[in-house]
Amino acid sequence: GEVVVPVVLALEWFARVARTFRPDLHLSRIKDLNVLKGIRLQDFDGQGDRLVLTCKQLRNSAGAVLGLTLESPAGVVHYRAEAEMTEGELVAMNDTPPRLALADWGGAPIYGDVLFHEDEFQVVQELDGVGDEGISGTIKGVHTAKWAWENWNTDVAAMDGGLQLILLWARSKMGGSVLPMAIGEARMSTDAPPQGRIRCVARCRAESKSRGLADVVFHTESGERFAELNNVQVILRPGTPVADA
Repeated sequence: GEVVVPVVLALEWFARVARTFRPDLHLSRIKDLNVLKGIRLQDFDGQGDRLVLTCKQLRNSAGAVLGLTLESPAGVVHYRAEAEMTEGELVAMNDTPPRLALADWGGAPIYGDVLFHEDEFQVVQELDGVGDEGISGTIKGVHTAKWAWENWNTDVAAMDGGLQLILLWARSKMGGSVLPMAIGEARMSTDAPPQGRIRCVARCRAESKSRGLADVVFHTESGERFAELNNVQVILRPGTPVADA
C-alpha cells in the first residue's frame, strides 16, 4: 500500500545525469549500484517528493568515470553508483542468450503474490519456465507497455520486467519474496530503448538461504542483445511469509 521508487528508476536517473554531465561521451555501463535506503514517497498523490541527484567526475582518461548519488533534501543517501563513459561508439554485446535447464511454468498466475504490480506495470507477458539455473520469458519494453510519459534513456519497463522474473525465480527456489539490493553492472549497447517485445533470460543462483545473485540479459525481437544486468543481489524480505510453491 505504499508508493516506492523502483531500483530501475534510480538507474534511469543515473543514466540521464551521466549523459547530461558528459554529453560528449557515450554511457558504457553503470556499476556498483547499491540500495542504501529504499525511498518511500510520502506525497505521491499531492505535490510530489523532492530528491537530489549529484554527479561528479572521479577519473578522466580516454573516457570518464562519474560518481553518482541519489539523496533526500536532508542529505540521506539512498542510492550510490558509478558511470563509465567512453569516447567511441558503444560496442555490440554477445548476442547468444544463455541456455538454461528449465521446467515448465505450468500455467500458474504470474501476478498476485510476490509480484504485486498492477495495470501497465504488469510487463511479464509469457514465461518459458523456471529451474535451479534461472528463469526466462517474454516481457514488454517501454514502447510495447506504452510508458509514453517520459523520454526514456533506458528501457525501464524491460529492466523492471527482468527483476520481476528474478522475484518469480526466488519465490520458487528460495521460498519467499525478495528485494533487489544491488546491481553490480548495468550495460547498454544503445542510447535509446528498442521497439517490440523483449526476450529476457535470468541466470540465477542462491548464495545462501536468504541471499541470491542473478545475471539478466535482454534481447530484441530480432535477437540483438541490447542490455544486461550483472550480479543483481537480492535478499529475502525480513518477516515476509514464505509463498506457496
